[in-house]
This record gives sequence, structure tokens and C-alpha cells, in this order.
Amino acid sequence: MIANIKNVICLVGKRFDLVIKLLATLFIICLFSDYLYEAYNINIIEFNPILPQIIQVILQKVEFAFYWLIPFIWNFPIYFFGILLIAYMIEGLTHWLGEKGYIESSSKFSVCIISYSRFISNQSFDLVVLSMLGILCIGGCYYILAMFNHIGYIIAPELYVSAFERINPMSGILSFSGTLLNQVHYEWIQMTVKFCKYVIYGLCIYWLYISFYIDIKKQRKTFSKRYIKNGSL
Repeated sequence: MIANIKNVICLVGKRFDLVIKLLATLFIICLFSDYLYEAYNINIIEFNPILPQIIQVILQKVEFAFYWLIPFIWNFPIYFFGILLIAYMIEGLTHWLGEKGYIESSSKFSVCIISYSRFISNQSFDLVVLSMLGILCIGGCYYILAMFNHIGYIIAPELYVSAFERINPMSGILSFSGTLLNQVHYEWIQMTVKFCKYVIYGLCIYWLYISFYIDIKKQRKTFSKRYIKNGSL
């Protein structure tokens, strides 16, 4: 049973890696297409005229949904990062109180707090990474759809009015967040696209250079082990 679960997790991981690579490829194609459109007024991804009307409407609706979803998905990494900091602070405070002698370091209460804080911090860190991957996927898909539907404009022309409205996704939870996160809608979109751009550049460097070097190094080690084993025989 455990082996089957591990196989399923490995399969999902491999498929997710393929999805990220496909997303990165389409994102780079759209970046190049946007450059050609701005520099030479040429659109190499103009497929709307040959698509059925229902497909065009669906793509526009998905882009519209991502357009309003992007400012609010930044809540998740902020929340989880805050929980991560609180857990680290509680763990550090417990260690400090134990060193000062205010509580017993080996007591059941102290050990329970430290172990629970480490569990919360580990889970929060994983959720921060997962939420950032979600931002990468949603932001990347939005940019691809935006270039596909209206190349040259990161936001649809009919949405320019709402693009300059200020959005604070954390206003209902933290009253003082208005001084930190009170950005216009356009700035949220722009920040997300820049984040996706830099992450995809980093992933491309990893796939083309670092990962390739690691694979060659592993193959050399495997070949040398086989050569030594065959030579000893």
C-alpha cells in the first residue's frame, strides 16, 4: 500500500514537472511574440480568427477570472509566512526561557511546545512554497491568455477602468495592511507577471545548465562504478 502511494506521488510529480515545462515554454513564446509585436507590429500567435466563437469566449472568461483572482492569491503566501514567523518566534522564546531557567527545558510542556512549533513551521514553509507555485501557474496562464487574446496589452482594453482601482486583499483581516498592500489592480498584475518572468528564467537556467550537469555527473558515476565492477570481475 505504501509503495503504491509512493508511486502515485512520483507519477504526479513527473506530470507536474511536464506541466511547468509546458507553461514555461508557452510563456517564453508569448514574451517573444510580444517583443515582435512591439518592435515590428507582427503577431505570430494570432489564432483567434480560426477558432470557434465559443472557444474565444471561454478563453476570455478564463482570463477575466484570473484577472480578478491574482490580487487575492497573494494572501496565501503572506498568511503562511506570518504563521511561519510566529512558530519560529515561539520556538525561540521557549528555548530562551529554558536557558534562563524560567521553565524546564526537558519538561513535557517545553518539549511539546517546541515539537508543535517545528511542525507548524515545517508545514507553513511547505504551504508557502506551494502557494508560490500556484501564483506561478495562475500568473503564467493569465499572461499567456492575455497575449493570446489581445497581444500588446497586459490587461484587456475593456478592463482599463477597473485596472486603476486600489485593491487591498487583506483589509478585512489586518486594518494596518492598507499602508503595505494598497496597490492598484494593474500593479498586482504587473508584479505577478514580473514574478513569473524571473522564476521562469531561473527554471530555464536550471533545466538547461544545472540539471543537465547533474545528470551528466550521475551518469559518469554510474559508468565508473560499472567499469570498476566489471574490471574487478
